[in-house]
Amino acid sequence: MSALVEQEDILYPDPKSVEAGCDGTRSVCVFRNREMLYPQLPCGQRCLTEQKATVEPKDWYRFLIETIRNTASPVYVSGIDELTPSVRDRFLRLGILSSSGFVRHWFDVGKSSMDWVSLLPKNARRDVRIGERAGLEVCWRVDRSAAEVFYGIYASACRERGQAPLPESFVTGERKRSGGSCSFALVTRGEEVVGAWMTVLDSGVLKIIEGAALASHRDAQVSAWMVSRFILRAQAEGASTIDFGVTNPENQGLRTFKSRMGFQETPDVVRFENLERGPRRPEFRLGRVDLALLEQCNFGCGFCYREPWVPELEPDAVRRKIDEVAALKHSGIAFSGGEPTLRKDLEELIRYARQSGIWDIQLHTNGIRFSESGFAERMRDAGLVSAMVSLHATRGEQFAAITRTKPEWLQPTLDGIQALRKAGVYVMISHVINALNFRDWPQFVEYVRIHFPGSEIFLFFVYPSVKGEGHSHLYPRLAEVQPFWLEGLQRAREIGVKVTVDSLAGLPLCCMGDFAEDSRWARVEEHEFYTDGEVDDHHVKAPEMRHGAQCSKCKHVDTCPGFWSDYLDRYGDAELEPVEGQ
Repeated sequence: MSALVEQEDILYPDPKSVEAGCDGTRSVCVFRNREMLYPQLPCGQRCLTEQKATVEPKDWYRFLIETIRNTASPVYVSGIDELTPSVRDRFLRLGILSSSGFVRHWFDVGKSSMDWVSLLPKNARRDVRIGERAGLEVCWRVDRSAAEVFYGIYASACRERGQAPLPESFVTGERKRSGGSCSFALVTRGEEVVGAWMTVLDSGVLKIIEGAALASHRDAQVSAWMVSRFILRAQAEGASTIDFGVTNPENQGLRTFKSRMGFQETPDVVRFENLERGPRRPEFRLGRVDLALLEQCNFGCGFCYREPWVPELEPDAVRRKIDEVAALKHSGIAFSGGEPTLRKDLEELIRYARQSGIWDIQLHTNGIRFSESGFAERMRDAGLVSAMVSLHATRGEQFAAITRTKPEWLQPTLDGIQALRKAGVYVMISHVINALNFRDWPQFVEYVRIHFPGSEIFLFFVYPSVKGEGHSHLYPRLAEVQPFWLEGLQRAREIGVKVTVDSLAGLPLCCMGDFAEDSRWARVEEHEFYTDGEVDDHHVKAPEMRHGAQCSKCKHVDTCPGFWSDYLDRYGDAELEPVEGQ
């Protein structure tokens, strides 16, 4: 199947006849998976389509739409080279977000009985030898306790990378779907489990479902060493192929690793996601270009860092900047302001970005306009994927004091957030800690969990630049804020609310306690590696920041830029205490 084509108002894969063979009645099969469709297989996945003969194009198209709408996670379809803008728009009108260019990775073991050394490239063999010298060992298990160990390692590795792990229910579901063919590879170094992978072996394929190694043991090249064990496992069980799953095309780091290890890749997978199932965190691009459309805003937050001289860009100028972003490998786009919803052509600009091939489209907004009937749905239909909505208080008087509006403006702001969520736009809550609200931060976490379940919080510390320079009464001391800050982060971790602390406008890493991994500064180097230097303005070390006198002794000195010079000039640097370690 080379492409999705249009005929008689139907989008469908080029028809393929179903060859004789499996009749679709097997209860266990590595390809019996509605989240990964392979229309080009000889069997045509009849077990999923419930067809007993050739699948007609219209029937397959209906099956695809039904599958996307009834599957909680994204659905991937293999064998599609590209989607044209018109096809993407057709799916979008059905409430389905489509993204092409995802990459399949596999390793051809064949029927060879050759040693793994002969099957791997030279550099890969060297990495594997490092793992051997580190004393790595693997144990293959199928029991429930192994599943629990696997998920613990996988979730820890995700947090180290600043990613949200899949829910633990995905392990249970995969074990049930694959029956006895599911097993767990637990890698140990001495007495410690340092890596874990979930696999399924069936139909001559060893499929790697998910897995990871702990970053604290990267010196042992755990992931590289494990590739050699996958080869040995496949050979021992008579499998001819190792399927290493689908990779986001923007994840150059992972693609480079797989290439280095000798995996073949084909960028012919399309991901479909149902926007109507409610707010889920999209698989965002690694960077995002912030495009300020205008300076005008209907709020008056005293800590706003937007320059008051930002002009309102003409439509043609905005389109040219969108074209520049579309040419980047790793960056989505964030429309901001001022307040971008004050632009009459916002819907048109979002649609232009979508038609230009940008699928990670975000809006930075105060949210109040989304309380208008139908506004959220219009932006979603144009291509809006996520919105970062400012919410700095949940009580009317406090809200008005911070935003310099009126207490009655709080409710339409809350209504706007709910309207976005109901429309299927993923919502991130922007919350700026300042002198008027820092004591309420732990309760704010609880409020988000109750009223906006599934939404994450993007946390800031009041910004001293631009407007903040003239509102020093909003500026609290770090020592005052820190206990409330850490209490809120602890509570968020306990109740499952995802919190990301901004880099430029967050606390320095020495003030983050056990939550340094929640700061974007902790992942700057990894982010820049994966994006080949394509970074947004939150990852550029601001010249307005500097280290304190003791910072040279801190283990974070090469990552953390210190804190705002304006603050240090005013209060000194005694609050910046170096963190021991490496």
